Amino acid sequence: MSTGVEPSSEPPEGSSTPAVKKPFSEVIARGADALPPLPVDESAAALELRLQKETDGRNEDRFYAFAFGTVILDMAMFQHLPAIGILCVFLLEIVILLGLAKRLGNEHISILLDYLFHKLCERIGLGKD
Repeated sequence: MSTGVEPSSEPPEGSSTPAVKKPFSEVIARGADALPPLPVDESAAALELRLQKETDGRNEDRFYAFAFGTVILDMAMFQHLPAIGILCVFLLEIVILLGLAKRLGNEHISILLDYLFHKLCERIGLGKD
């Protein structure tokens, strides 16, 4: 069922002609022959790097605040707990801090806590098969 008006393949008046699209393989093949980045691109990359460093710094500070709060609570709580209670709470805190470090992106801290957790489990005999 046709209305009699055929859509034209020509662009409407006043518009620019569509850009010629190159195959992706041609664009990739240029490689070293590509145009140098524009100053806007370099500025955007520098700003993105600064933002990433700021975000990483804030996440690291947030983790240290949680760890410091944990130490303060431990100081208040451990004097009222028996030895087995201290051990259980400490292992639970290490697991929670390990997960928090991984979530906040602190790789060096998560590696250290992972090592500490495995050594403690070996020492008390939890990791043996």
